Amino acid sequence: KAQSAVQADPNNAGLAQAVTRAQAAVTAADEKLKTMTADQAAKMKAATDASAAAADAASKAVAMNKPFLDANTALQTAETAQNAAAQVAAIADRELAEATALVPSLKAEVTALDQRLAKLETELTAAQQAAQAAEQPLRAVAFSPDSRQLATGGDMGVVHTWDAETGKAVASCVGHVGPIVSLAFRDADTILTGSSDKSAGMWNLNPGWMLERTIGSIDDPATLINRVPALSFSPDGKLLATGGGEPSRTGELKVWKVADGKAVMSVPEAHTDAIFGVCFSPDSTRVASGGADKYVRMFDIATGEQLRTFEGHTNHVLGVNWRADGLRLASCGADNSLRIWNAENGDRVHIIENFGKQVSSVRFIGQSVNTISCSADKTTRMHNSDNAQNFRNFTGATDFLYSADASPDGQFVIAGGFDSVLRVWNGTNSQVIHELAPPSESTPSGETVATQ
Repeated sequence: KAQSAVQADPNNAGLAQAVTRAQAAVTAADEKLKTMTADQAAKMKAATDASAAAADAASKAVAMNKPFLDANTALQTAETAQNAAAQVAAIADRELAEATALVPSLKAEVTALDQRLAKLETELTAAQQAAQAAEQPLRAVAFSPDSRQLATGGDMGVVHTWDAETGKAVASCVGHVGPIVSLAFRDADTILTGSSDKSAGMWNLNPGWMLERTIGSIDDPATLINRVPALSFSPDGKLLATGGGEPSRTGELKVWKVADGKAVMSVPEAHTDAIFGVCFSPDSTRVASGGADKYVRMFDIATGEQLRTFEGHTNHVLGVNWRADGLRLASCGADNSLRIWNAENGDRVHIIENFGKQVSSVRFIGQSVNTISCSADKTTRMHNSDNAQNFRNFTGATDFLYSADASPDGQFVIAGGFDSVLRVWNGTNSQVIHELAPPSESTPSGETVATQ
């Protein structure tokens, strides 16, 4: 159209110049557009090439990084395995340490069991020898005047008395060196014998109690400090332990020879408060004590050294007793509890708290693992020291009970307390067999009666 306008007006120089300039501008714009298009295409190509190069580089990077990733994964797996192995090793070290720590106590238990076995074997041998010795001819028999006892004598040279109703052995009278050929009861308590050793004997079956020795006195505070609420004979009968002391100040523990009354061990400050319970170990080499300072302690008799402390009671310890195998201790206290301890390492095995009030006495029954205990709640109880089970109770007391015991076979239980009555129960069914009230005495006129 611009060219047509110029042709229509050829003499219009301005128009021609304008058209020329416009055409030049269009041409320039076209060139610029072409240049821009070419540049854009080049940039697009460069971007595409760069993207392809980046993708290729990324692919190569992934390929190059794979060994590292695999190695890192393997490292993490190895570290996890190492940590697990370290934990296993730590557990093994701990268990080894615990096992090593147990070795002395286990060795002590084995030693105690070996000693116990040796003692039992010795006792068995003695019993077998006694049984063989007893299998000798009997040459004399006699009933007591009341027909309650039967006496026998023969080639063994020993007088034996028996319960005529049950057949159980009652006593043995040893002294003749030859066979007994005759015997007779003079009265219910006296037997006369004649022997082929050319001697005659007279035996008192019910000798009276005689005071043999007194240790200490109120005028001799150096021998025993203050009160002595605890006594115990050693199993072999050769030693006597005493426990006492001045309340809130000292707990004195001493061991004496029964034969001459001489002290063989003295620990003036065994406890920081008075001692209420003492007991010898089955082998008579150690003594355990319990006191108002809430502790149970164990001492070596030969050296007086404290071997072990048993901690856990929260009030006065009132009683302590040793199991026949020497491996366990039982203690009772004013915290209403009965506790069973490992005698070799001091660990608490059981705590028994089914008591209504303080537990005043505890003893193991014969060779068994069972205990007999009594409490201020008027009840006497049997427990199994291995599992802490309370399997039998004995009731009937009307007041605070101070002391209880059982026959070695557990067939009979006896307890006494503040009501002054000794009660005997059947140990297997808890039935009361006897109630022994305090003895009474009357004046010759019969007008006055005194009781204790």
